Amino acid sequence: MNFDDLRLASGTVIQLQFIDDSRKRFPSRLMGHLEGRSILVTHPVQDGRLLRIRNGQRVIARAMTNSAAVAFTSNVEALCSSPYPYLHLDYPEMISMNRIRRSPRIAVTMPVSMLVLSEIPRTAEKPARLVDISPTGARLEAGSLGLNIGDEISLTGKFRLSEMEKSVTLVGIIRARIASVAGDVTERASAPAVYGVEFQSITEEIRLFLHAFVYQQMLERTA
Repeated sequence: MNFDDLRLASGTVIQLQFIDDSRKRFPSRLMGHLEGRSILVTHPVQDGRLLRIRNGQRVIARAMTNSAAVAFTSNVEALCSSPYPYLHLDYPEMISMNRIRRSPRIAVTMPVSMLVLSEIPRTAEKPARLVDISPTGARLEAGSLGLNIGDEISLTGKFRLSEMEKSVTLVGIIRARIASVAGDVTERASAPAVYGVEFQSITEEIRLFLHAFVYQQMLERTA
């Protein structure tokens, strides 16, 4: 497979990691490409300033398609400043691709505040933790709170997307209690209870945000 086969649209986010400088990844956007010659991307910005980049600098580029996370290694062929700052990257010889699920799920360790909406009388919020999440649901570690299948809950946590941190409240229903995979009987008895949660009544804005959050996490973990 070559870059042309990906059919990425102009404006697609391309994350750049400059190998000899840092493990940090910087977002840019695809401007276009010429098969076999070069790929044009916007010049990344850090703290409101153009990132310092050198001609010939080695870079790993990562992007998402509808069905896969893709990555390739390249070099900065040229830095351009007119009519606006952008980079020419050498056309890659090889593309690596990892297929993703229709509803991709990623492991997290995220503290949340949980409220049991179906509880009467309703008690105060309790601490819990997400151990994975997808745009349609999550696995929830809820200690010894004794949730039941069918309980309606709300989960509020802070999600970090690029340089933005957003407090998000998700409403869901407990669909399953997941058995602990701890070693022996004693460990299983003391392990926190884990539940499968299906999200309900999510707005389009929050759904898109969750997709973006999950895809960003997947990109950051792509080798």
